Amino acid sequence: MDIVAIQSSSEVHWDTRAEHDALVGLRSVLGNNEATFRSNAQRDLIVASMARETDVLAVLPTGHGKSFAWEVPAYLESNVKSVICSPFVALIRDQLNRAARLNISAVQFNPKAPVDPTATLIFTSWEVTNSQAFKLLVFNNNLYSLF
Repeated sequence: MDIVAIQSSSEVHWDTRAEHDALVGLRSVLGNNEATFRSNAQRDLIVASMARETDVLAVLPTGHGKSFAWEVPAYLESNVKSVICSPFVALIRDQLNRAARLNISAVQFNPKAPVDPTATLIFTSWEVTNSQAFKLLVFNNNLYSLF
């Protein structure tokens, strides 16, 4: 399994079309036609997430736009499902509210309840990822995008 590792200081070279698509997606999510990437690392993260060709590991400081890695693909392609593991319930709530504002179908995973099959973003905490219900969710839905 290949992994693209993205850090604050790294730069990966992508084809121009992939970079263009990522920028268009970022501008759409932000509602700003003049928006630009905060850094090369943010650009690389969004491009890699949209390509869905390999796993991506991103280590970026708080506030450097990691959430766009799942928001941009979900905003542009409603048939893409991603699971996002978050360390804080408050952060999950913030992300659910942001997804709702962007008209992205998102849910918080609950091991005791079925997941809405139309949800494109599924938020969960790390503790739940070890549950049998979570493993079945990932396996039965062929979910490969875990953030």
